[in-house]
Amino acid sequence: MHSTIRRTTPSQLLFAAVTLVFSLLFLSPAHALSALEPASEHRTAIRDMLQQLGRNHYVKLTLDDRASAQLLAAYVHDLDPT
Repeated sequence: MHSTIRRTTPSQLLFAAVTLVFSLLFLSPAHALSALEPASEHRTAIRDMLQQLGRNHYVKLTLDDRASAQLLAAYVHDLDPT
């Protein structure tokens, strides 16, 4: 059996995140949500993670004609990989 590994697109990740948030907010009982409070160490951890993501996650690109063409080609391929 031959299996193919597919790359996850940003739109798929966004859909998954929105679905998760919707599930947690609207499908959970209201009393369970109101009882949840993050501890101070959780606030610190979240702040640290967001700072790390902001500094290290995104690649800083120089958008010239060549880079723009590569991004467009990748986007079109993600829309229709055939």
